[in-house]
Parts: sequence; structure tokens; C-alpha cells
Amino acid sequence: KSEQRSAALARAWTEVQELVEQQLCVESPALQLPWDTFPEGLDPAAGELDPQRAMRKRSQVQSLAAFALEMIEPGTKAVEFGAGTGHLGLLLAHLRPDASVVLVEARAGSSTVARSRIETMGIGNCEVFHGTLDDFANTAQEFDLALGL
Repeated sequence: KSEQRSAALARAWTEVQELVEQQLCVESPALQLPWDTFPEGLDPAAGELDPQRAMRKRSQVQSLAAFALEMIEPGTKAVEFGAGTGHLGLLLAHLRPDASVVLVEARAGSSTVARSRIETMGIGNCEVFHGTLDDFANTAQEFDLALGL
């Protein structure tokens, strides 16, 4: 493991250790999103997924977004690791234009699709970093919130 990765994991553990040790069960904040009002392509249920998979994907994204939105303040820099084509990160960037989002994705094809989605939807506060978690750590970019779906 790289030193940056170890430091990031240690920092994350200090933030969640008490919750883990207490074995708290945290209820998901209520969040109902008006998917039909969002730009085309933002809804993870759109596209060529079968209906059950589409609804599971939408539910996953909406659930994590509910927690993330409670932690994002103006000026927050959020990084989604293993972002794929950016369903979670793009949603957060759309809902919080006063924050910035970096999508970190190792697969070239997914990175290309994510960049295309950002451009098509005109989301100016989101960018793609093509590379691994270690590659991103080596940039020494600071961020406020780490996400992964």
C-alpha cells in the first residue's frame, strides 16, 4: 500500500471508528428525488437496464446521495472512487453546484462515458480523473469527502 493510501485509510478510520465500535445502525435520511425534472441521462434507471436492475441502481444512488448531501457544504470537494460512468457523482454535482466533484475511475471506457455525460449535461463542477485510487493519491489533491458506491 502506498503511504498516501495508508494515511487516507487511517484518517477515514478516525472518523468512523466510534460508530463502528458502537455498532450503530444509522437510518437513511429521507430523500425523494424528482428524477423526471433532471437533465436527460442523470437518472441511473434510464438506459438499457432491465427494470429491476434499474430500480435497484436508482435506489442505491439515491440512498448514498442522501447521506452525502448532509455532509456537503458550499465549497466542498467530493471525490467518488470507482465512479464508473458517474451516476452518484454527477447527481451530487447537479444538486450542489456550490461544491465540486471528482470522479476517479480506472477503466478507460467508463471514464470516457463519464466525461461525455458531464459535457452533454453541461455540469461545470464535475471532472473525471482517469486512474486508480493510488494514482489519484499520488497527485496529493486535497478533498473534503470521499465516496464510493
